Amino acid sequence: MLFCLQAVIIIQFFAKFSIFLTACYSYNNAFLSFRCIL
Repeated sequence: MLFCLQAVIIIQFFAKFSIFLTACYSYNNAFLSFRCIL
């Protein structure tokens, strides 16, 4: 039971972390392409 709960928490953490990384990565790409245009 406790292990199952821990697994769910870890999965949620990684899901949020990957969403954050994806947002950061796309933001950096947009910034770089914007700088290249200028």
